[in-house]
Amino acid sequence: MPRVEIDAVADFLRNLLTAQVDKLPTETLVHKFWTYFDRWHKVSLRFRTCLKKHDLSRVKCYNYTSDYCGMRFGLQPPERMEDCRRALASNATTSTSDREVAQIFDDYRACFRSYRRRVDANCTELLRTAIADRRLRATKVVRATMESMRPLLTALPSLRIIHLVRDPRAVALSRQQFGPSGKGLYYQQVLRNKSGSRVVAEATQYCHHVTADIRSRLALESEFPGRIKLVRYVGEIFNNNSNIRRERNFVLIPTHFYHATTLQLCAFARHSAS
Repeated sequence: MPRVEIDAVADFLRNLLTAQVDKLPTETLVHKFWTYFDRWHKVSLRFRTCLKKHDLSRVKCYNYTSDYCGMRFGLQPPERMEDCRRALASNATTSTSDREVAQIFDDYRACFRSYRRRVDANCTELLRTAIADRRLRATKVVRATMESMRPLLTALPSLRIIHLVRDPRAVALSRQQFGPSGKGLYYQQVLRNKSGSRVVAEATQYCHHVTADIRSRLALESEFPGRIKLVRYVGEIFNNNSNIRRERNFVLIPTHFYHATTLQLCAFARHSAS
């Protein structure tokens, strides 16, 4: 993962866990998942109600970039995705000199500026309150890596991380049932060549990323002892109640929590009065 993305993930999670919602991207504040997965966001009921009331829950800005960038990972070549990432993340121009393409991103940014004004005027403070009023804060991130955790662990002394590692066989089977963005590039190559096992290809791709993540976690465990816990998903979590109690104790002792799964990391944070 590029360094710029590693740092961006760390900044995003720090702002989320510390209720600095004014620093969150507009794309986060008006994301459709606030209402699509509303049963998982009961604490933010007032914020979600506000989004619906002011017609902020179904953003149309992605219509400008969907053809050029795709709507999900893996739908365009890596070079095109990097061009889009640079343009969308930093407000920079794309590498292309095509004025029509440049206009796509100008329209996209103008669209989200409009949404930002509306969400800040009506709803943002409700989300800030929903986060700030909770002593224990938690988030689950699927695509983050352990490389993004060092700046978080440094900035938030009460942060605890649960690193979930799932059986690669289960991951491979799950991804086979998902769309193109849920499949690795190696899997796509096997699919095009119609050779080899698709399950093995997907599991191999997954294990490649997980191995790198585990190495990073081991280094972080030496630097931040007692603040990171490995959990093997699914067996450890669902087969033993005592395991569940241990995870709860690990999370409830500190003040901040973040969760990262491999690819899922989980971060818990308990708000510190200081």
